[in-house]
Amino acid sequence: MAIVSLFLTALPFVTAAVPTAINSRGAGSGASANDPCGALAVSKDTANGNVISQQCLHSAVAAGPLRLAHIPDNFSFPPKTVSAKNQDSFSQNQGGQDNIVSVEDLRNGGGFILNISAGPFKGGANVIPADHLFVASGYPNQGGTQIGGVEYDKGSFGPQNIVAPVFGSAPNSTPKNSTAFKSSFAKSPITLMDATNLNGSSGRVGKISQSLNFYLNIPANQPAGSYSITFTLDLIGV
Repeated sequence: MAIVSLFLTALPFVTAAVPTAINSRGAGSGASANDPCGALAVSKDTANGNVISQQCLHSAVAAGPLRLAHIPDNFSFPPKTVSAKNQDSFSQNQGGQDNIVSVEDLRNGGGFILNISAGPFKGGANVIPADHLFVASGYPNQGGTQIGGVEYDKGSFGPQNIVAPVFGSAPNSTPKNSTAFKSSFAKSPITLMDATNLNGSSGRVGKISQSLNFYLNIPANQPAGSYSITFTLDLIGV
């Protein structure tokens, strides 16, 4: 009597090791204020028993202000004697004074306009009309990039296309020729910098500077006296 036996042995079923997600941080795949790096996965490597984790390293840089970083010292004109003819007089800076105005824009968004305004020169009851006072801007020569009548500080970025409507002096010099001055304070305010054209950019970041110089045409037979004026710098963010 023959006995036929059949033994069935189960063979192992082998599959490739696939990391299995066991946790996930962050809602969705995009970044947000709470999850600046987006969704982060924590996985387990079933082959080696390792845990693979993604971590987020995040730093926020906040925008800064728009401000006048530097304003000029007081200006003076050299003494003159009463004359039967008109006299030209040019502003001077002495005793460590400077004639530099600087705008610092750290917003990285939007442009600005810098205006200057002033009234007539007054000396008691006597007046030198505002149309006899002129302003011109120049390069302050501080080691930055000089383009279009303004100087961009080192490290500044964004479009370098600011317009300087009253630019009229050579770099690092005070103009001594009245033809360099084309804008009188008869039409005040006068725009010194027009930074409204962003050329498709979100904005500029950095410091932009100019030097300022004034020309006074003293009328003939102007009465003797001590004359003074106050000018105003107005920085407008747009």
